[in-house]
Amino acid sequence: MRDGKPRHPPILIYHATSDVEVPGRVSGRRMFERQMRYLLEHGYKSLTPPQFLEALDDPEAASEKSVFITFDDGYLDFYENAFPVLAELSMTATVFVITGVAGGKTGLWSGPAPHGILPLLSWPQIEEMTRAGISFESHSHTHAEMSKLSPAEMAEEAGKSKRILEERLGTPVRLFAYPYGDFNEAAKKAVAETGYEAGLAWASRGLDRFELRRRSVPPARTLIPFPLRLSPAYYAFRSVGRILPVHRWVRPSSAE
Repeated sequence: MRDGKPRHPPILIYHATSDVEVPGRVSGRRMFERQMRYLLEHGYKSLTPPQFLEALDDPEAASEKSVFITFDDGYLDFYENAFPVLAELSMTATVFVITGVAGGKTGLWSGPAPHGILPLLSWPQIEEMTRAGISFESHSHTHAEMSKLSPAEMAEEAGKSKRILEERLGTPVRLFAYPYGDFNEAAKKAVAETGYEAGLAWASRGLDRFELRRRSVPPARTLIPFPLRLSPAYYAFRSVGRILPVHRWVRPSSAE
């Protein structure tokens, strides 16, 4: 640990990917492919959940050039756009799915859907990609804001999604990504007590393994900002407002 915080490879977070970029919301397939090729050409290894947890447990043994690529919500366009890119490049990623709505439709959880309602991955697609080396972990059962739930409801959200995924896919589910990046100490406790090995947040302080910080990769028109997402100095840049934490490549009017 550094300053009491767990050390781990950078965790990138994406949501939707489309054949057409939607500014501020949806990453374009072409840029996603350029980003993945950048990782490959610069010697980065994409990690599976077990490999990431090994790096979390033993940072000294982890490669300096490893990255944990994550997608939240489980949109159908992952299957249509991101999965083919990853397969072509022999890379992997981890998708955090909402078990209660898999196979249905929804808008982007972070705001209004730019193209209306977006379809989600079906169980047959999830099962197919599992066989192809893509990992699926929990993003809760209903995408509820965890901090607003009772301890029993938190345990149900975390536990039910874990059980469903393990029964459907036949693989251990070790990671929980908090919906909206929202959590409190009670939520962290519920996630730990239902058998997860780590919890992934968003713009958290990253104080322990149940509030690990992820680095958002918003839509971009050039590859220039992407390497900063991988840099150890990423959070230092963010702290002075030089990199936006969420969706849009627009310089803020004041420092964060």
